Parts: sequence; C-alpha cells; structure tokens
Amino acid sequence: MKKEDAKTLHPAAQEKKRKTAIRLLKQKALSHLRKLQKLPKWVASYFQAESIQYAAA
Repeated sequence: MKKEDAKTLHPAAQEKKRKTAIRLLKQKALSHLRKLQKLPKWVASYFQAESIQYAAA
C-alpha cells in the first residue's frame, strides 16, 4: 500500500485494498503452481544444473 493511501483512505477502505492485494497474490501464486504442475519436464530441467543437481537425487 502506498504511503499516501495510508493517510487519505478511510480505515475500512484500507482494509479492503489490503484484502484485494492478498487475494490477487494468492490467485497468481496458485496459477503459477498449477502451471508448474502441468509441466513436470520443464521443472525437472532446472535440477539438471550442476549447482543444484544434488536436490534431484
């Protein structure tokens, strides 16, 4: 939330804006996880990198 919003918005409006931001973040996170779930080979390719290959074992 921007500093000026905290000064100008009514407390109920601030709460609504905060909840909206949290909801959008949750939706984006779930969307990304669902995408990764559909692309297991793409995710597995990350573990071929030498620096993190131990995690694939």
